[in-house]
Amino acid sequence: MKRISVYILFAFFAWTSIALFDHYFNKAEWLGFYRKTFAHQVDLLSSEGLVAQSFWQARGNYEELKGFLESRRRLDSISFWAINGPAGLMQGGLAGLTADQVGFDFEHPRDSIQRKGNIYYETEDLSADTHLVMGLIYDEDEFFKHQTEMLRISIIEYLVGVSALVLAIFAFFFRDITQSIRLMATQGPKAFIGKFRSRESELLARGLNAYDKSNRVLEKDAEVLKAQVLPSLRTELHSGRQPPYEFSCTIVRCDINNFTKIYNNFPVEPFAEIINEFFTEASHVVARYKGLVHEFIGDEIIFYFKDDEVENSVTSALSAIRDLNLVASEIHAQTLAERGYPFTVKSTLARTRLRYGKFVNAFALAGPGLIETVRILSHVAEKDGNIVVFDDRHRAEAESIGRCEDYASVRLKGFNDEHRLIVYRGHLEIEKVLASDSADKINILKCYRGDRDLEVILQWSRANAGTKTVFGSESAVAIEVSRVIGALRDIPVTKAGGNLQRILLDWIQTLLTKIQSAKVGEAEPIDLRLLASLLRLTENLVPKSEMADQFVEVLRSALEVRDRRVVANAIESLTTFRRDQEPEVTARLARHPDNRVAANALLQEGLRQMSPFVVKRLQKMLSSRNVFNIASGLYALGEISAFHRVQDPVYYGTQIEFLKLVNWIPAFAAHEDAMVRRQALIAARKCGDDHVIESIYHALDERGPAGRKTEIEAHLGPRKVQSKAG
Repeated sequence: MKRISVYILFAFFAWTSIALFDHYFNKAEWLGFYRKTFAHQVDLLSSEGLVAQSFWQARGNYEELKGFLESRRRLDSISFWAINGPAGLMQGGLAGLTADQVGFDFEHPRDSIQRKGNIYYETEDLSADTHLVMGLIYDEDEFFKHQTEMLRISIIEYLVGVSALVLAIFAFFFRDITQSIRLMATQGPKAFIGKFRSRESELLARGLNAYDKSNRVLEKDAEVLKAQVLPSLRTELHSGRQPPYEFSCTIVRCDINNFTKIYNNFPVEPFAEIINEFFTEASHVVARYKGLVHEFIGDEIIFYFKDDEVENSVTSALSAIRDLNLVASEIHAQTLAERGYPFTVKSTLARTRLRYGKFVNAFALAGPGLIETVRILSHVAEKDGNIVVFDDRHRAEAESIGRCEDYASVRLKGFNDEHRLIVYRGHLEIEKVLASDSADKINILKCYRGDRDLEVILQWSRANAGTKTVFGSESAVAIEVSRVIGALRDIPVTKAGGNLQRILLDWIQTLLTKIQSAKVGEAEPIDLRLLASLLRLTENLVPKSEMADQFVEVLRSALEVRDRRVVANAIESLTTFRRDQEPEVTARLARHPDNRVAANALLQEGLRQMSPFVVKRLQKMLSSRNVFNIASGLYALGEISAFHRVQDPVYYGTQIEFLKLVNWIPAFAAHEDAMVRRQALIAARKCGDDHVIESIYHALDERGPAGRKTEIEAHLGPRKVQSKAG
């Protein structure tokens, strides 16, 4: 049945060919008929002259003769006539013809029909002073035009029929194709499932399905490779920097004690499960301090903290080791009670420079810190507990957050100088840190990111938030709470026990109830500001897999609060959880006068679908004269592009109107306002369009002010060198 499209196409061409032949044949037949008829009329031209002469002799009236001749002309018996007599020259049908062209010669009448060109004429002497000329003009084009005019309605009907047939065939052939394209532009290639009436559209759908399947295979392969390439190398691969290069960091090596003994004397699989559990928990711990896991090697885990990513890489490393030791202690209690063997670890760290570059056929990290940590651990003999030993050069940084003791003086293989080692005895108690008046209190609190630490910080913050002095202003500790909550925004929690989330949820619900119960316009500004800050905390303290549903309901309730910061932050948090709002809610918020609220609402809708509504509202924001609207529009544009470009590149590539907005970015990258320029450069990086990025650099070459190159490279990296073929 799918071959029917070919049959219809063949029938259409056959019918068209027959119609063209019919047109040619009819024209030839009409002209043949015209030639025969004209020849007969020429033969009768003399008779027409005699009839006219008889009519004149019988009537002798010029007007009646004129009427008679016009009637003969209307019947096509003659084409023109002319009378020359005492009354002057009268004529009919000679418009556009001169006497010379017709060949008038009244002084020498002829008895036979004369011809001049395509004109045939007959002269008659009606009297001594009155002469008559009648003639026929041979004109095939005029005849065909006359016939066509007579058949105009029939021809129009004919053309309408042809057009209707063409449109029907076009609709048949392209309906499925256009439907497929429309589906691709709204739902992606996964929508190409179903029945198709034409073979061509079926082939297109099968091709797109095949492309989608191959893309899924590549995605699965990428996921497998992603699992094999640990975060450190993955981060360096995607950094945009050209290897080889070096960076400063603090590297940590953590080793499981008695690994060989346990492996050889206890069941392997249960022990392997314990190791996997420890390494998994270690990954979550390292992520909280913005570290990168470099390698799992048998009984070791290696990770590091880059100096340009954290405020102090040494204290971040020590804090991660502290939390990792707590994990090891919990596993130790389990294995000792259930399996009969201990589980302890020894760790060390070293601030160093690492080199990322190609070794043999792959990229890897190298540096003296990797060797130093191996050598230090070889001098640690204790295996009864979790211990942290490192070089004395890190003492000052370590003692800023905890206590240290001398351990040993050793010579490390491969190093010339003697190394004084110290042992770390733990962080200061967090309750003492919270109660202190240290100027560095906020930075110290950033080193407490374990579940219990964060719970204590939240409870302390709740107890002190909104406290006032005797004069009614916010107390110093309340102001400090705001700074602490701001610091918590820097902590990415990928896994938690649940109690932390319950504390945060209860605090948000209490504030929300208090604000909603207040009369319109009478809610405390402090409560509104605090609620807005806590809503933002949900983005990083609540993993999507933990209590997300409860938080989503609270966030949706917060959308009804009459405060732009609360609404904007609620939308942003909902976007993090990837939960869709009702279309009418999104549409209403996207028209909000506040730029942040509008941009966040557009972002949430745009992550679901790059609809015409999203494009139109983004275009309006980018066309605004308000720099805040432009900056927020660029933010939403970049986020939507980054999401769909990765999730479904086929769908992203079909959004022509949206991509037109992406091409606006280079113009904003040269804007006079620094905020707009920064958002434009960030959006360009997220869009990942080489043409857009090159346009930004090209505009810089032509008219960019001095110093702008540094600003651009900070966001987009060094300009790519265009290779030339040949």
